Amino acid sequence: MGRVDGGHHPQFFQRIVERSVYVYAVVDAATRLTYLSPSCRDLFGYEPSELIGTLALDLVRADDRGAIIGALADLLTHPGEGVPIVVGVAHRDGSTVFVEVGANTELDNPVVGGIIVRLRPYDDQRLLDEYLEALAMSVPLEQTLQPLADSVRAQHLGSEVAIVYDWDGTRFTSAIDTGLPAALSGRADPPEAAHVPWIDALESGRPAVAGTAADLDPAIRGTAEAAGMVACWAYPVPVPPDGTRLACLIVWRSMAGGPMLGHAAALERSVRLAALGFERRHGEELLRHAAMHDTLTGIPNRSNFFEALDRMLAEPGTSRSAVLFADLDGFKEINDTYGHGIGDEVLAVVARRLQANIRPGDLAARVGGDEFAVLCSSLSFDDQATRVADRLIDAVGQPITVGTITVVVGLSIGVAFHDPSSPVEPRLVDAADHALYEAKQSGKNRWIVAPSA
Repeated sequence: MGRVDGGHHPQFFQRIVERSVYVYAVVDAATRLTYLSPSCRDLFGYEPSELIGTLALDLVRADDRGAIIGALADLLTHPGEGVPIVVGVAHRDGSTVFVEVGANTELDNPVVGGIIVRLRPYDDQRLLDEYLEALAMSVPLEQTLQPLADSVRAQHLGSEVAIVYDWDGTRFTSAIDTGLPAALSGRADPPEAAHVPWIDALESGRPAVAGTAADLDPAIRGTAEAAGMVACWAYPVPVPPDGTRLACLIVWRSMAGGPMLGHAAALERSVRLAALGFERRHGEELLRHAAMHDTLTGIPNRSNFFEALDRMLAEPGTSRSAVLFADLDGFKEINDTYGHGIGDEVLAVVARRLQANIRPGDLAARVGGDEFAVLCSSLSFDDQATRVADRLIDAVGQPITVGTITVVVGLSIGVAFHDPSSPVEPRLVDAADHALYEAKQSGKNRWIVAPSA
């Protein structure tokens, strides 16, 4: 057999084509397949011999056939290299594989006698596009991260992937994966003293690699081998607000070995993309917190209080509860005498004292200038709420020092109870507000309970 192109044997080129991860095909002008490279088996699930003689166009997703016909017409009209396009192609299992298709005409070449087509897997890029779109559209984090995990899996053949996050010191409480047992994705408590790659990665802040089954801790080796996996790569992901690595990208491989240079670059890019998802979540949490908390004092605001009240009243079988409406006594004089700067400091101290003296599960909120409210739920006895009122009055009444200035304020409280067995629609806020007015009129710095409905 002769040698071609600078002395290379024809089998040299055949070897390149047949070992490529790309699929190479030759079709005639009617798109009938006359050649398919062996990688067709990996990408589409078909043996090449099953498709030779069939129309390639029949394998293309119906929505994309018009684009293929248009590209073919352009190619026949203007021979040479066609512009690559992305289309969906049917897999043997019925799924759709997205590929980038490039072609050039060799119809007049007696050796080829057709159009050479190159098909490159495009799922990784399509999935990355889905991830970026979800990121921009504020899709929930779990749904946002899934296409990124799928993209990493598409980039690394023979792999399963997990993006795990919300580390509680023992295990990850949240995870997105492509089909891994909990023990291989950090969602299960690791055996005591076990060294697993994701914990090593979190502790060191650097990728941790177990390149062979022998490198895996015996505690997880059996599970990995049962899942057909022999190597694990774990990359820590920085999570806001301070970049603490409480998330990890975990790649399990069915082939031994560590990440090559190309693998590492792709994985580091995926880590940066995952970090964007966590940054967005942190930003959303800050916005939610700002929307539901008072800027000055940091405690829940009016909206937060009324949402909590509505939720409590809407719950079936709600137990007896109470609303405490409170207003500071003598606060206007402090503002008038020392200015709003000192007044703001006093409000912040009062808020801290309120929060420190309510029961676990109760909610204290600032609902106005110097007005506060407390929601006491799950009361066994009414005096549980009035004891809270006593503690609040006592705590707020202690001297408050701001710089060189010491002031004292009082607290008047109106208390209204909700009896879930009462047929009367509860108007707790109005009742507590009226009781607060009575407390103010009765000498201040005290609590009064509203009459039962």
